[in-house]
Amino acid sequence: MSHNFRSSAKTHRLEDLANCVQFCNVCPRMEHRSRVISNLNGNVNTDVLFIAEAPGRLGADKTGIPLYGDKTGNNFEKLLYSIGWNRNDVFITNAVLCNPRDTKGNNDTPSNEEIYNCSIFLSMTINLVRPKVIVTLGRVALEALKHIQNHSYSLIKSVGRTFSWNTYLVFPLYHPAPRAIIHRSSDLQILDFRALASILGNLYSKPVEEPIPLSFNNFPFDFGKEIDCIKILLLYFINKLKDISFFKATKLLYLFDYQYILKFGQSFTGSTYLRQVEGPWLPKMKDITNSMNGDQLSLYFFHGKPFIRSLDINIDFTQIPSDTIQIIEEFLTVYGSISDRGMKIAAYRTPPMQYILEQENKNIKMLNKPVINKNQTILDINHKHNENLLL
Repeated sequence: MSHNFRSSAKTHRLEDLANCVQFCNVCPRMEHRSRVISNLNGNVNTDVLFIAEAPGRLGADKTGIPLYGDKTGNNFEKLLYSIGWNRNDVFITNAVLCNPRDTKGNNDTPSNEEIYNCSIFLSMTINLVRPKVIVTLGRVALEALKHIQNHSYSLIKSVGRTFSWNTYLVFPLYHPAPRAIIHRSSDLQILDFRALASILGNLYSKPVEEPIPLSFNNFPFDFGKEIDCIKILLLYFINKLKDISFFKATKLLYLFDYQYILKFGQSFTGSTYLRQVEGPWLPKMKDITNSMNGDQLSLYFFHGKPFIRSLDINIDFTQIPSDTIQIIEEFLTVYGSISDRGMKIAAYRTPPMQYILEQENKNIKMLNKPVINKNQTILDINHKHNENLLL
């Protein structure tokens, strides 16, 4: 098959590949399944290509993102975070690009024929990314490489060891599915990922065990910038509380900004919080915490839920005005020890959320509406809108 791509740019080539895959109907039982290949697979310019088995029924088949949205995806992200990586550092694909199911509708192992059928797309993906290391996750992914160029390696004998294949370095690991823990414990899988990080040196890895001491002298901070304000407030919270859930962190930020608006007429961060299923949510939160992971904080998963942990680093907060420190301390005295459920209740009891709930009871759609938009709550925004209608 000729590679007739319209552009040599990797991003355009990925688009061409994704478009090509959408027309594939070679495997009968996967003909109507999602084809999971797009820019959501990760960084096409990475040095690390992960190959898993197949999109999961509850994960990638629904989300369009490999190893995301189910327990397997949670385990995978936990392993990435354990070495300071995130999805933007890698590219992820599968031995087969569609979800295979058995007659009962459950996930099934792809047949050898299905793996062979999809091997042309796997080969094209490898040639597109051209990684320094190919990481196969599980037996099926390792076997899939044989359809491109044969090898004699098995997972049980080669796990955590590199070998050369078709001009590439291959690093076989166990699949992050919950059932794989029977064969390879979570602790051993974390050690496997640390070995992977050491192979690539410091290209993407960040300090995990010995973080660099942090102060405002080496952490550029600007009170006039929204992202910096979010970072410093988040750092202060976890410095005091040590470990908090991602959920609680967002509610702490929302409640602090809301109270700051009531007290000073403007929010501390200048951020926008949207109405989501879990209440007020900060859209930038995930990107911000990912950028801080390994340097200023640590991200990890517990029972499938994301948490934020304080690193053992010395943070100098003296640049924050003393009256602001006092306000933060008083805030944490009230909310610091409250559970996630209590935080949700506290957030829902605020007038902006009460207004949103009232509107939803009238069957008015409020999802993704701003609870706070910079320095105004939804009450302020709607009040001004109604005033303009009267003019």
